[in-house]
Amino acid sequence: MVKTIMKTLGVCAVALAVVCGITGCSSGKNGVAVTINGDKILEEAITKKVEQIRARYELTDTNAWGRWLVKNKLTPEKVRDQMIDSYISQHVIKAGAKELGVEVSSEEIDKRIQDMRSKYDSDDAWNKALEQAGFTADEYHDTVESSLLSQKIQEKLRNETKVEDADVLKSCNMYASFLTGARKSSHILFAEKDEATAKDVLKKINAGKLDFAEAAKQYSTDKGSGAQGGNVGWDKMNNFVPEYTKALSTLKKGQVSELVKSQFGYHIIKCTDEWTAPKEITALDQMPQEMVDSIKKMTLANKTQQAFKEWLDAQKDKADVKKNDMPKGLSYDLDITKYEQEAQKAQEQKAAEQAQKNNDGAKKSADGATPSDKTQADTNKPADNKQSTESKK
Repeated sequence: MVKTIMKTLGVCAVALAVVCGITGCSSGKNGVAVTINGDKILEEAITKKVEQIRARYELTDTNAWGRWLVKNKLTPEKVRDQMIDSYISQHVIKAGAKELGVEVSSEEIDKRIQDMRSKYDSDDAWNKALEQAGFTADEYHDTVESSLLSQKIQEKLRNETKVEDADVLKSCNMYASFLTGARKSSHILFAEKDEATAKDVLKKINAGKLDFAEAAKQYSTDKGSGAQGGNVGWDKMNNFVPEYTKALSTLKKGQVSELVKSQFGYHIIKCTDEWTAPKEITALDQMPQEMVDSIKKMTLANKTQQAFKEWLDAQKDKADVKKNDMPKGLSYDLDITKYEQEAQKAQEQKAAEQAQKNNDGAKKSADGATPSDKTQADTNKPADNKQSTESKK
């Protein structure tokens, strides 16, 4: 929920809240929630963020809020902790960036803000988006700065992260079961109004009078793949429209489809390669290079993400953080016991209904058995005592 709002405004998750060095008094719902290296964050600021999120997702009703918390395995205390942690993250990112020699210019910040602002038709629409996310203009400026710092720190860590072939090989074996049976393809795309041209091109390709790759360059309205002879890569590494995927699944290497209609127009599809995973991948050249390259990028991204998490955790450990207990009487606080009981009852009812459904299905199956089924079943039963006694006479 929180991440969705931040994504809308182009802000990373760790830059959720704005640390403004707000001063405050003692703990309580009007006091200090947390102090980070001497900077005090008011409980009021935490509550404001939570309430803005509740409003954004239509959770201002107490029952809706309670059920949402239970559904997402949260409590008001956990929500508060997550909000406070986002403040802590943003604060230590700014402090830690200085130690790494990472900084962002005011021009970079202004450009990012303007890029996001350009997605809205008017100042009113932009200001409304900021308000829904819980930001003033100044707060959003600070949050963008933190977001850019976070990205630059991750870039620095990525450049310092090494991915060994052994790491990639391990990942290749992990993804092999998913990628096996993959088909690589090229296509030529025609506008729907150009069906006649598409049929003519297909006829020439099948007759050997026109090379597929050259036809893609000349005729395809998909200029990106057309420039590469129609190549769109491996199906299991892409999200093709269903019509395309279904048609490709029927093709063997070297085969060309009939015209395939989709929302984009008409496709002529050629299967250019197939790959079946061996029982075990012992060398990287046993997998297509495109797959290896993609897996290597994912491996690097995962290691970078882990390195950033470890760096961020270390910064938090170094920070002087004093978090006060959650005070009573906060607007978003409530006892979720009845909602937990409600959810448990619904789960038990669902399980009972499923059990009844299974029993009904088994009964229906038994009632539907044919006489021959029953005769066979009786034949397979051990003889009862009377039968056994008679047979002995």
